[in-house]
Amino acid sequence: MSTEQKTDPVKLTTFCGLYCGACDIYQKRISIAGGELKKILKGLDFSEIAAQIPGFEKYEAFDETLSNLIAFFGSCPTCRNGGGPPTCAIRSCAKEKGFQTCAGCNEFPCDKLSFITEGYPEAEENLRTIREIGVEKWAQSQQERVEQGFRYSDMLSHKKG
Repeated sequence: MSTEQKTDPVKLTTFCGLYCGACDIYQKRISIAGGELKKILKGLDFSEIAAQIPGFEKYEAFDETLSNLIAFFGSCPTCRNGGGPPTCAIRSCAKEKGFQTCAGCNEFPCDKLSFITEGYPEAEENLRTIREIGVEKWAQSQQERVEQGFRYSDMLSHKKG
């Protein structure tokens, strides 16, 4: 039996209509993958032979950058606990008005949301759904999607691919 405490899905709901549980940074995927790559390369003593292989002369700089990526993307406290942009206008506004999400606001949708909807157009639709069914049901549905493998990075890579 796992000793890991399960997080309430509502606590993973952002003010702007996203779900932290579907985020690669929250899931520590970048940090874990980077750590695995470092482990493999170390096992191969790649740093010892890299300078001898064309194209790998700057391996030390790559290794340092990889270490920085692992550290930077190592954890996120979630939107509700200060993760994401430190000066997020959406978070500040919703907290100031006392809303769990922008869905509760009479001014929704507003210009502040464009920061998110430009990259995640579904955020506005998510907020409309939250308004209809409530944050608890919506958050649970998002957690179920995550358990089935949904991640925002997969969705974003399809848009760019």
